[in-house]
Amino acid sequence: MKDEHSLSWQTYEVVSPTTLRIPFVGNGDSRCYGFRATVEETPKEVRIRLLSGTLPKAPRACTLPALHSTLLVQLKAPLSDRVVYAVE
Repeated sequence: MKDEHSLSWQTYEVVSPTTLRIPFVGNGDSRCYGFRATVEETPKEVRIRLLSGTLPKAPRACTLPALHSTLLVQLKAPLSDRVVYAVE
């Protein structure tokens, strides 16, 4: 993706010991814009940054409607009692 920027998020759902579901409001047509997460894990915390950007082969004309979306985030180790932080 290009022109990436951070997205705000507030909550998460534990799907499995190593998978979190993050709801967020993204903007844009899925033909034009994509989403991804970066994850930093320590023994005490998990820091997650959600990013949005323009897809490489996006059409020239794209709309920017606000869309409620979710992203599944895979952890390297089980969440257990670690604290999850949103990084912006």
